[in-house]
Amino acid sequence: MNIILNRRYKEAHVGVISGPNHLKDVFSQLPDEIARHSRQVGVITMALANALPTLYKQHTLEGETELHRAIMDGGNYHELGRWAYPYSDEKSHRLTLSLLQDFKDEIWGNTAHKRVVYEMAEYQYERADGKGCKGLKEDEIPTIAALCTLSKFIDKQLGHGKRKSCKRLENKIMKNEHKLFTAQAVFCFEKMKTHIFDLYQNKEGCAL
Repeated sequence: MNIILNRRYKEAHVGVISGPNHLKDVFSQLPDEIARHSRQVGVITMALANALPTLYKQHTLEGETELHRAIMDGGNYHELGRWAYPYSDEKSHRLTLSLLQDFKDEIWGNTAHKRVVYEMAEYQYERADGKGCKGLKEDEIPTIAALCTLSKFIDKQLGHGKRKSCKRLENKIMKNEHKLFTAQAVFCFEKMKTHIFDLYQNKEGCAL
């Protein structure tokens, strides 16, 4: 699994982006730090998802490789709206969903793949306590979207050369179980935290 994650790091680092050209063009106009963060969210969400070996079946995907591809694309595209509104969560979220909706029939050929990408964008601001954008709670939040929310938090704490204590981050995540993060997302973090921290401490990974 470390080989897979490190390969995804390399792909993200060199800017390997899939999907329709319209979305690739928008992604290319994102500010550098937002583009880096988006790619990283895909990698960390994929790592968290590895704690749930049957997750690809729930999404009617053919296997883990297809799930990983969908998650990486979801990471890349979950904040496309920040191209126009880099500092507004609400406006950028609306624009992201509009862009994905406009091109939903052109995004890849697999309906399940498209659903993963769209759910990561649509539900990224949900909270386990129901105080998020749509008011969904715990198990109402799609699993991969819940993992995406946690990934965003992890990268904001550890990404781009930030030197934060892994133990301190772990404590923050545990304290926010059932508040910001679903129990399932925290379970995945507990299983995968060593691999995730290794990725950030790896100099090749930190270059991202």
